[in-house]
Amino acid sequence: SKRTPSQHAQLRSAFAQSYLFSSLGKSAREQVLEAMRGPIFMKRGSMVTRQGDVVGDRDLGLFLLERGQVDVHKAKQGGSLPGPRIFCYDTPGQTFGEVALLRDVPRAASLLAGDD
Repeated sequence: SKRTPSQHAQLRSAFAQSYLFSSLGKSAREQVLEAMRGPIFMKRGSMVTRQGDVVGDRDLGLFLLERGQVDVHKAKQGGSLPGPRIFCYDTPGQTFGEVALLRDVPRAASLLAGDD
């Protein structure tokens, strides 16, 4: 999907405030921005990430919340997914998913779309 100027501005703002991206120079941040896919719209209850999954080369790894909310669920070892809700991303510009992407470790939690 094509991004609107408003979506580009939101990404730039989020990157400038993010501990992950703020140390990058402007041109490096622009490269990351252009490499990102989306926007992707999820219906309420859709699984954004699944606990235990590993981020593959073609998988979506890093997410930025444009609007709505994403509920974070964590299952106990051996428990059924998605597990109880432990957190909620609900502020536009919040990023999530970077730990599994950068550290090449399985997803620590399942994320489900809350409000559309």
